[in-house]
Amino acid sequence: MFGIDFQEKGKQLVDKLGRQFIFYVFVGAIATAIDWGVFFGVNRLFKIDYRIAVSISFALGASANYVLNKIITFRDKTKQIVTQVGIYVTVTVFSLICSVILMHLQVEIFKITPLTARVITTGIMLFANFLMHKFITFNQKIYLAISRKFTKT
Repeated sequence: MFGIDFQEKGKQLVDKLGRQFIFYVFVGAIATAIDWGVFFGVNRLFKIDYRIAVSISFALGASANYVLNKIITFRDKTKQIVTQVGIYVTVTVFSLICSVILMHLQVEIFKITPLTARVITTGIMLFANFLMHKFITFNQKIYLAISRKFTKT
């Protein structure tokens, strides 16, 4: 129809999304290892309060996540780093809020244990975060539009 092979286009899209999702999970594992490793080092080895340790480790893990997803998962080449990081932080904070709400619903309303709720929430948010970062954070049309809007005065 119209000279377009929709079946082939669909297969290409699924192949690309599948590859990106696998890389996204891999990058997430690396970022988590950095987060937990830094937390352990800062808290246990340097005897720094857990609240400070988790803040430092979260920031480093999130930074690694952004950089590795930009380079490896989504192969993004934008020079609009400040805008894109702002979007990344916004999506990440939104994800945190959604995680807290999901945890609350599961623990308080459905009476699921916190650990089980955390596993379920992680699974749900893994897919949601992938889609948000793919279609928002690393979407060239979005960050270029935002950059243009804020550079106009």
